[in-house]
Amino acid sequence: GLALAAAMGLTPRDRDELVPERTGALSSQQFAAAQAVASAVRELTEHEAGFDRLELLRGALERRGPLTAETIEARIEHLQERGLLLGGERMLTPASMLALEKQAFVAIDAGRGAAPALLDRAEAAARAQEAARDLGLRRLNPGQQGAAVDIIASRDRVHLVQGGAGTGKSAALAPVAAVARVEGRQVHAFGIAARMAREFGEKLGVEGQSVASLLARHARVLDGTASPAQLAAARAEFLGSYIMVDEASIVGTEQFEKIVRLANVLEADRVVMAGDTRQLLAIAAGKPFEAAQARGTPTSLVNENLRAGSPQMKAVVAALEQRDVAGAFAALKERTITAEGGKGPEVAAMLFASRSPEQREATLLLTAGRAMRSAAN
Repeated sequence: GLALAAAMGLTPRDRDELVPERTGALSSQQFAAAQAVASAVRELTEHEAGFDRLELLRGALERRGPLTAETIEARIEHLQERGLLLGGERMLTPASMLALEKQAFVAIDAGRGAAPALLDRAEAAARAQEAARDLGLRRLNPGQQGAAVDIIASRDRVHLVQGGAGTGKSAALAPVAAVARVEGRQVHAFGIAARMAREFGEKLGVEGQSVASLLARHARVLDGTASPAQLAAARAEFLGSYIMVDEASIVGTEQFEKIVRLANVLEADRVVMAGDTRQLLAIAAGKPFEAAQARGTPTSLVNENLRAGSPQMKAVVAALEQRDVAGAFAALKERTITAEGGKGPEVAAMLFASRSPEQREATLLLTAGRAMRSAAN
């Protein structure tokens, strides 16, 4: 079985949750099928917590071993019977993914009422507006002020900020960071990518770091192997601090759980995660930012769009906030040209070509598929 797996380019893992059988319990071909299924599951769950059964079947068969659809189907059914794969005839998810999501919620619950309020709500409101003014920002609107006050006056460790693109989530967090620093708290800024983290850090007035670097630096704290000196150093860095994560809707379940658990272990005062469930989805598997909101994690809504300038664009944004696509098109109707009889690419190309070079530079020509793109070109 090991020889077959090696020939298929697979490396069996010790204590693989999807191949829990003792050595010798499977025939060599069964072992190859088990490894192919486990490998395909790992690949599929890199980006999605759930996947189609046919995708798993195809992914396993692509490992190109002594495999048949029947042996793969039998292995999938066996894992379902043992409760290691959950789902029905179509959609599946590993039990480990569900367990990880539960761990994330347990970590959130562990921080309920576990952190001190920085200021009371009245003082928090006044200080947040004062900090915004000192930072050269416009006066916080009600949604932004509400988010700032909720964070500063909360006694819960984890707080979410939900808001669409252009609603000024970062502008609401910058005064919070300023107030926290004045009150003697360290502030840490994180993003899913280094560039995003750097830009977020600049808005908060601190150095931004990637989520991956945070978790890599403190991997021993998370797995329990940190020495007393390492644990003390990490706690000195994060004790009583404010951890802020931008575009948290991109963070997958595994990283989400680790961030919250690390904050609990190191006794940070606050983990603030800002994002938009309707704008950016998690790159890694799971949608913990959305799931945490649905489960009742304290969340502030920042929903006044500051980026949309014209009344028409404000109407479009408001419709999309309600997921009303028909309403968005209705708001755009007076600026819409309808081309009959499949002439859309031709009309769009003519409009584009009729513009001046400067106008063309500022114009996007978007197409729905390869055929339309070819026709427009």
